[in-house]
Formats: sequence, C-alpha cells, structure tokens
Amino acid sequence: MNELPLAHLIGALSYALDITEGQPPGHCVRCCLIGMRIGRAIGLPEESLWELYYTLLLKDVGCSSNAARICELYLTDDIAFKRDFKWVDGDIFDAITAKRPYRDAVPIDKTLAIMAETVGSALDPGCFDALERVVRVLEADKSTLPPRAA
Repeated sequence: MNELPLAHLIGALSYALDITEGQPPGHCVRCCLIGMRIGRAIGLPEESLWELYYTLLLKDVGCSSNAARICELYLTDDIAFKRDFKWVDGDIFDAITAKRPYRDAVPIDKTLAIMAETVGSALDPGCFDALERVVRVLEADKSTLPPRAA
C-alpha cells in the first residue's frame, strides 16, 4: 500500500479549507511560508518550527469559518474585522493583500503601514520587523510563494 506523507495530507486539507472557508486559493500555504520565514528570522528552534508549520497550515480550522463569508455577505471590509479579532503576522498580511469581491488588493507598503499602527499593542515588534524583512525578500523573488488566483 502506498503511504501518503502527513505533510501532503495536511497541505491538501489546508487547500480544501481555503476553498470552503472563502479564502483566496493558496492562502494557508502563503501564510505558512511567510510564518515559517518569520519563525526562522526570530530564531525559533527546529522543534518549534515544525509545530508552527502544522499550526499555520491548519490555522483556519473552526476559528474563522464564517468571517470571510459574513464580511462578503454584508459587503464590509474584512481588514477591520481581522485587525480586531485575528492577528497572526503572516495571516493578516496575506488577508489584507488579497483581492476581495468588495475591494481591490491593498498594496504591500500600505499593508505594512496598516500593520505598523498596531506594533507594540496587537503585534510583537520583533515579529513585525521579521515580517518586513521576509516580505522584502519575497518581493524580490516572487516565485517563492504560491500565486494568487486572478
């Protein structure tokens, strides 16, 4: 019998979550890749990086299943909603920069400025600094993240 690696199974589940939870395709994977780079940048030990990897891939299970749908239904901006209720650096970065049915994608510099307003209160300064460094590297090499749907 062929065995399916756990990482492949969880990756497929995270993709299914994107589709069923109203997230742009590849959202969980982009958040995971950004989060892992942040984890490395702040010096997390290898064991913690593995825990972070699986946590980020499955971060939307049961916690935000209705947020995107509710915001879309009421044609409201999910940025404010997520700013108040769901702050994970890579997640909120991906959510803000994603195109939504009711708004265009927010440019990277504006996204970082929005997030910078909460450094020290909602966002850890060290994690935010690491996010900024990671984003600049990813900007230079766009092939390192899954593409967004058109």
